[in-house]
Amino acid sequence: MSGPLFTPDDLPWTVGIDLPLTILLILVTGGTFIILPGVYLALWLYIVHRRPLALYLYMPLAVLSGLDLIPDRLLPGNLSELIGLLLGLWLAAECSEAS
Repeated sequence: MSGPLFTPDDLPWTVGIDLPLTILLILVTGGTFIILPGVYLALWLYIVHRRPLALYLYMPLAVLSGLDLIPDRLLPGNLSELIGLLLGLWLAAECSEAS
């Protein structure tokens, strides 16, 4: 598999991103930058290794993060609080898995 999404070794193009650059992008974007590589790597896992679980877990996160960027006055009821709660629960679950 070759193309713009993969290196010649069939690895994701994100392997070439330096850690300091990644940290800088995360800090500048308020943490939202980390979602895009997560979705991309989940898509890469699905395409190359036929493992859809990561894609199923990151896509709702990407959608919720996109909805969280909508101003509160444009969302009905307490939807903004619900989105924030779901994102917080996802983050807590990820942190508990890492330890």
